[in-house]
Amino acid sequence: MSSDPKRSFAGVNHACKADVIRSLRLYDEQLGLRGDDTIAGNDDDLYRKALTAGFRVHYRPAAYVNHLIAEHRLVKAPHLKIARVVGKYQAPRFRGSVRDPKYWFGSPRYLYRQMLLSLAQCICYRVAGKPTASFASHLRFERYFAIIKANFPSFLHRR
Repeated sequence: MSSDPKRSFAGVNHACKADVIRSLRLYDEQLGLRGDDTIAGNDDDLYRKALTAGFRVHYRPAAYVNHLIAEHRLVKAPHLKIARVVGKYQAPRFRGSVRDPKYWFGSPRYLYRQMLLSLAQCICYRVAGKPTASFASHLRFERYFAIIKANFPSFLHRR
């Protein structure tokens, strides 16, 4: 069960009762993935509203969802762009104090570890002939890199 509204919520694979979503006033239409005019965060926004309203949020990694995906979404470039946009959107949530030893250049140290781990996994999966797993790791790398990159300039301006 999750109860931390500061955490990101990847909502591609989630479900809830329609009356719950209606009680939370649905998704924020100003957020979300909309072609070139993309601002991520409608899932994160709904997640925070649900926690604030007292709902419980459970993570079920074994949940199976069957998606109908448009053919134009079956290319890699838009997904890489989305990973970068999501990372940039999430960056302020990870921004830390310049003086805190748990942060490097404005981002938590563990994000650097996660970024490098994702890169290593991407390479290992590619070598092992697992392109789907390799691409999933590549997407995680791009998101972590975008968070760190977005926080780096704010680190320079806070000195």
